[in-house]
This record gives sequence, structure tokens and C-alpha cells, in this order.
Amino acid sequence: VADLHAAVTRRIKRIGGCKMSIPDLGPITPYYYQVDCFDRTAEAIRNYPGPIYIDSSVGSGKSFMIAAVAKRFHEIGWPGLMVTHTEELVSQDADDAWLVGCPVSIFCAGLGRKSTKEPIIFGSVKSLLNAVDNKLANYVPKFILIDECHMVPHESEESEYMRLIRHMQQRNQKLIVIGYTGSAYRGVQPLLGQFWKKCVFKKPMDELVEEGFL
Repeated sequence: VADLHAAVTRRIKRIGGCKMSIPDLGPITPYYYQVDCFDRTAEAIRNYPGPIYIDSSVGSGKSFMIAAVAKRFHEIGWPGLMVTHTEELVSQDADDAWLVGCPVSIFCAGLGRKSTKEPIIFGSVKSLLNAVDNKLANYVPKFILIDECHMVPHESEESEYMRLIRHMQQRNQKLIVIGYTGSAYRGVQPLLGQFWKKCVFKKPMDELVEEGFL
């Protein structure tokens, strides 16, 4: 693991001049695979094929993968949403974003907060959808990040997730959608296909165990 940390440090220095290089994450030193995840996500954004997702095992640090991308968007001045289905995930992801130096607002009725102070908003899908015609009426995101994206019922245009995504796509036809999950399936159906166009990064549990991360 120490060798992997050293490799990360060298890699960060080497890619530091890139437009979409991984940002400084403050007290957090990313693992090599989290840097790889960022790089592959950045490449997919440059050649965006439609909604993309990251398939990374439980314990791989997806909240910091999300925070790294959110912070880079913050640095280049992009407004956007991080959406998930539970207040616990909203809180955890927002805490980790702040930890790495990415200021975000929380918009989640379950947490008793509906803030739009910061241009990057972390919230629950239900609360955000309920606000599209009032508090978020003039909000135009450039991206949507979705934690636990296997929970998106993309087969139903009437679902809360799809209504929110379609609403924001109407405001910005170049909207970038990035999902994060530990499962490449929704039920028994693979994610890749009708809605999700490309899996840009995979990190299975057996690799994490073999490499000493779990």
C-alpha cells in the first residue's frame, strides 16, 4: 500500500498540468485507483457519450471519488447537483466534500436543510424534484452526480429520478450525468444499455482485498 501511495504522489505531479487533473484534496491522499477513476471520468467528460457510471465496490471510497469530481467542478465554476435517495448518503457525501475543500449546499427535507447558497448542491432526489419550480426555478446545472445510481429507475420516465434528470436536461442540453454504484445491475438487469451509456471505471472487491485495501 505504501508503494501505491508513492505512485499516486508521482502521478498527481505528472498530471498536474492537465485541464481536468485531480484537485488537491486537502487532508485526504487518494489511493491510486481513485486517481485512475478521476482520470477516466475526466476523459469520458471530454468525449461525453451520454450518462456514464463508475462501478466500484463497497469500501473503495466512492464518497471521495464523488468529492474529487465535485471539487474540480467547483474550481472551474460549474454549478451542479449530487443526488441520492437517502438523507444519510446526502449527509455523508456532503461532509466528505467539505472535508476536501469543496463547499456545497445541502438540499434535503429529511435533514431539515434546503440551501442554495453554494452553486453545487447535494440533495435528496425527492426534495430537489419538489423544488424545480420554486427554489430551483432558475437553477441550471452543468452536471448531475448520482450516488447509488443503480437505484435510478431509468425504465420509468415518471420516476422521481428521471423526472429530475429530464427537467434539468431541458434547461441544459449538454448536461453531464455521472453515476456511482457498487452494483452493475438494477435488479437482474445490467445498468449498461438503455440509459447508462458507458461504464468508465471498475474496482471490484476482490482487487481491493488482494491489494490490501480491505
